[in-house]
Amino acid sequence: MNPPFTKIEHGIREFVNMERFSDITGNEVGLWGHFMALAYEMLEENGVLGAVIPIQFLRGRESERIRRYILERMVPLYVVKPVLNYAFS
Repeated sequence: MNPPFTKIEHGIREFVNMERFSDITGNEVGLWGHFMALAYEMLEENGVLGAVIPIQFLRGRESERIRRYILERMVPLYVVKPVLNYAFS
């Protein structure tokens, strides 16, 4: 999946119910965090999730809750990060 990277600061609460996964995401990450929670919810047992997500998933206070939620339930097989910043995936 390639979830939308829309930030909360851009007013997405007006269009999207950000409360559904607020206990999981901490309500501070953008739509990508909510998509991660939804994707996990939709996975079958032993399912595999492939996702393009921002590097903030691996660092930062805002993403701590969704990061902990996902990493306590799933095992990353690969993390691919470019060595140069090309500004987009």
